[in-house]
Amino acid sequence: MIFLPFPSVFHKNEFKHVTLSVMCFCLSVFMFHFHKSQKMNSELNFKKESVFYKWQIRSYKIYLEEESKTQFQKKLQEHLHQVKDGTLYNLSFKDEDFMSSVLRYAKKGDPIQFGIWNKGFQKYLEYEKNSVAHRWGLKSSSGGVQYLSYALIHSTWIHLIFNLFFFFLFSSLIEQKLGSLMCFASLLVGALTAAFFYQFISGLSHIPLVGLSGVVCTQSLLVALVLGREKIRHFYWLLPSQDYQGFVSLPVLYFVFLWVISDLSGLLSTPTGWGGVAYAAHLGGFIGGFFLWIFYLLLSKSLYKETI
Repeated sequence: MIFLPFPSVFHKNEFKHVTLSVMCFCLSVFMFHFHKSQKMNSELNFKKESVFYKWQIRSYKIYLEEESKTQFQKKLQEHLHQVKDGTLYNLSFKDEDFMSSVLRYAKKGDPIQFGIWNKGFQKYLEYEKNSVAHRWGLKSSSGGVQYLSYALIHSTWIHLIFNLFFFFLFSSLIEQKLGSLMCFASLLVGALTAAFFYQFISGLSHIPLVGLSGVVCTQSLLVALVLGREKIRHFYWLLPSQDYQGFVSLPVLYFVFLWVISDLSGLLSTPTGWGGVAYAAHLGGFIGGFFLWIFYLLLSKSLYKETI
């Protein structure tokens, strides 16, 4: 099933300066580092049978048994026998405390296997050093600029294409109806509220938060609230038959409402620290969209008073 807003803005030739500039920048950054990151990822694609893979899991288990501090770590340690090795392997790279002291735990055991693991770990550190996501994405060791720059970085082609599609859709509507300044404001507000809400609810980790999805959520709610009951075209696809696909005119608020419910249920059903979708960042983006709408109403009221 597919249900997407598809407004007539796509058919207009008005140049949208902020929207297209941001899209070009995101695409340029991704393309510039794509081949390099692909090469690094292939070199770090350790198999489950490799010493690095097994030693990383072993070291993380030792860490959890000796140093569990957070509530998540304590729960993970209690149910350690039920957690799959692949999950532990991925979680070990997210755990900032573990990654900052991993050598201490990895050294416990066979020095030959530690040496093999350490060789692979040095490759990983080199990858982090050269990775755009780790330098400009939002992680637990990030500074101030990463609270904005993370939104312009994407991890995969699918991630990039989906985010840019929805960004173009909603950002174009904002720039056309509310102006370029409001469009730029939605970018800043969306990035900041998504980042802070994600940090507050889910917490930052060693794996960086990246992507425009929080900004898109801000823009989608702003568009839905500003347009109100104004109807725009939506494309729907239920089955590969003409009777079950086409266009229908509906308020965009319906689509955004379903999106909010989907992200809220995703957040509530996913334990903290698990999962690859930043539901908290999406919900933070929606909150940013609500406050930006309030600001827009106040600004409109102020400008109206000045004209009379």
